[in-house]
Amino acid sequence: MAVAEHVTKKDIEELEGELEGYRSFNKFNEDFLSIYRNSSMIVRHQMRSSSRVIWIDGVQVMFLWCDFRSYSSTIRTMVPLKALGPAMKGSSLQEIIPAVMRSASLSDTGRFRYNASESPENRQLLEEMGFYLDEMSLSMKIDTAGLPSMGTVPEVRQYRVEDIDDRVKVQNLIFEDRYRIPLGRADILIEMAKRTYIPDASWFLIKYGRIAGYGQIMKSGSRKVLVNFGVVPEMRGKGLSRDFLIWILEQGKAMGYKEIYLDVNAGNIPAVNLYQTTGFEIVEKKVKWYFKEY
Repeated sequence: MAVAEHVTKKDIEELEGELEGYRSFNKFNEDFLSIYRNSSMIVRHQMRSSSRVIWIDGVQVMFLWCDFRSYSSTIRTMVPLKALGPAMKGSSLQEIIPAVMRSASLSDTGRFRYNASESPENRQLLEEMGFYLDEMSLSMKIDTAGLPSMGTVPEVRQYRVEDIDDRVKVQNLIFEDRYRIPLGRADILIEMAKRTYIPDASWFLIKYGRIAGYGQIMKSGSRKVLVNFGVVPEMRGKGLSRDFLIWILEQGKAMGYKEIYLDVNAGNIPAVNLYQTTGFEIVEKKVKWYFKEY
């Protein structure tokens, strides 16, 4: 039977060596140990409160750092411990997440999300734990030294904070989905306050005097990433996306960015084709996993 216990200071000390290898299972795991070491006492307490050590038959088999929410929680780091071997597979693994939910007093109608790199090893473990694959996203990269030519130079206007309502409107049109929570002014203001935001690296595409698209470059660690890129539905299929994309990449090149990355849903075939024909190459595959008790 699986048991989930709150993490203690002693647990962190004893598991230090295994936690340092947090990316060996999944390169998208967050660095719990580094963040913990560089945080205040209050934050450390919060991190321990949201972490669990999983025991199966009296043996520690897994470390989990979570972001608990009543409806949908996220696993920020999952580290299978050395004791998790072939003998631990089977029904006991399916008890892990329910045990975590009980320890956090979460409703059994809630669910857990976890983003993982694609590999046979973590796919097998997550499926045995009861996770199901929701979707796959691709991380792509382009070298700005060899950008293709634009068919037509697009009309572009730089985004300014006074354009916030226009940005809300155009992004909600570009990414309209009945399951997506619409973007609001507060979301953009929060984004602009983050260190990842790059001033003067956000642009509107203009066509027939109206805003027809949007795109921006942001920081993600040491990477520069194209985000929120798209053209409104009625302007698609006219070659605007490719020219606007290349124009933004040219701006990134002028800013000194030698490589620019992006993430795209693998099932969005038109977008994947656009990026690949522009010169982007796939460098990583990220799988979104979900666990939900029914």
